[in-house]
Amino acid sequence: MRFQRYRTSDGQISWRFLTANHRLVALSPQGFPDEEHAAAAIRVVQLNAASASMDFSSDRGGMWTWAMRLEQVVVAISAHPYGRRREADSAAGRFRLQAAEARLDPWVAGRGEQRPRRRPVVLDC
Repeated sequence: MRFQRYRTSDGQISWRFLTANHRLVALSPQGFPDEEHAAAAIRVVQLNAASASMDFSSDRGGMWTWAMRLEQVVVAISAHPYGRRREADSAAGRFRLQAAEARLDPWVAGRGEQRPRRRPVVLDC
């Protein structure tokens, strides 16, 4: 279980929560200006996961999502919808328990960031 920070296409830093088998469970509800602010938001989730309230909602097709709130501020959202309310509830409960113990991965480069390219080798013929 781990949190990852990554850069989005709009230049913001977001976080995502992955289980031990690399399944995406939760996302940050907003972007942050830098890695430190994203890391601070993750710490807030970790420290308050046990006492935070969980809201559940469904769309017209019957798919369910969850959102974790602290003092009326959404601090985490489900990464995908669930077919049943009890599946969403179960996933939210697992996130609540696992988030407190999860590690924070090192920085992960995202869409807005590119690695330096190698210079092409020019052969003198």
